[in-house]
Amino acid sequence: MLQQGRTRAVLTNRGAQLVSMQVPESAGPESEMLELVRKRPAGPYPYALTTGPGLQPHALDQALFRAEKGADGRSAVFRYSGPRGVAEKRFRFDERGLLAVEIQVPGRADWGVLLGPGVRNPTAEEMESQFERRQAIYQSGEEVQIADAKGAEEGLQIAGRSLRWIGLADTYFLSAQVPQAGLDRAVLEPVLVQPAAAGATFVPLPPEDQMTKEQEGLPREFVLVLRPVADRLSLVSYWGAKEYERLKALPYGLEGAVDLGYFGFLARPLLLGLHWIYEHIVANYGWAIILMTVLIKVVLLPLTHKSTVSMRKMQELNPKVQAIRDRYRTKLRDKQGKPNLEMQRKMNEEVMAVYKQAGVNPASGCFPLLLQMPILFAFYSLLSTAVDLRKAPWMLWIKDLSVHDPYYVLPIIMGATQVLQVRMGPQAGDPLQRRM
Repeated sequence: MLQQGRTRAVLTNRGAQLVSMQVPESAGPESEMLELVRKRPAGPYPYALTTGPGLQPHALDQALFRAEKGADGRSAVFRYSGPRGVAEKRFRFDERGLLAVEIQVPGRADWGVLLGPGVRNPTAEEMESQFERRQAIYQSGEEVQIADAKGAEEGLQIAGRSLRWIGLADTYFLSAQVPQAGLDRAVLEPVLVQPAAAGATFVPLPPEDQMTKEQEGLPREFVLVLRPVADRLSLVSYWGAKEYERLKALPYGLEGAVDLGYFGFLARPLLLGLHWIYEHIVANYGWAIILMTVLIKVVLLPLTHKSTVSMRKMQELNPKVQAIRDRYRTKLRDKQGKPNLEMQRKMNEEVMAVYKQAGVNPASGCFPLLLQMPILFAFYSLLSTAVDLRKAPWMLWIKDLSVHDPYYVLPIIMGATQVLQVRMGPQAGDPLQRRM
């Protein structure tokens, strides 16, 4: 076992594979430990070797390596030389909690290093949830790409020349590999996840015309295989939570694995603000979210006020506008029922003249609301991906802010307050519009 801080890695000398990686669930000193290596009845495990064009296990995976553990408890060297071949694997935790891995198979280039499948041990409910992510994420050049495992039907190859990092992730956790030297390409292969007594077994995805109905209903994960240029491959690995600040502090660009949506440039400062409120005002993320929501409302108050004033002015003008529409109502269609475009144009000109005379822009009521939407979308995306909210309690029956209210009390309250808010706002003159 290797240990750096609270992070613990357990390696077996059979194939020099990683059978356990336990990390803190969050940055807090009292957070529980979480297993990131998927349980399975038997290997291969992460950092096993593969051979051939597919996922065939290498003979060295069953070899008993000679292990030498470092005196600091953070490093180990595994060596094997025998009838199954020759290989050396080096593992070392650095001060940042990253695992440096160096693998050498002298004189051979027909091998690869296996990672996955997937990350963590999700429950059956999480595997079926449409909101739970199971992805492969990688940065090639300047672009971060995401491949969804749920609907994956074929493999994917990424050239190692431009690959900055690649990893397997779910909604909150990440296992990322940063190539240092010797990488030729990375290969992602989808596999079927079959429940087993000791975790799960993983079956390569069969061709579509050979897939059974039972297999069609099985969840899917990605297996990652890193293939070297020659006989040596060097990596730096991150295993842990998708904590934006921690990933950004590393020099590899891994913060790109935190998917904050199209409005990430707005979500990032909101995330920093949420953390600041938690650390300096109230050490409860439920109340921190409420305070952040109030702060957003205060910042957006000028836009909201402008929209409300505009809507009230339009409400005052509604009788005049309605009178114009009533006057033109019988003229908007000819005797054959076809639209009379000329009459519609004249009616619109008279309506706009009323608005212009009163100094009201009809779009001014909606435009401020549209400006607010990116911020609200960014905040929603933040709340659905922030690992800080996982298992974070709020009050009473709310024990985990990352899952839905088990009794649906909060959605009902929210719906009732929305109806109340609409009734308190400016009302349109048309009864049908008021009901809508």
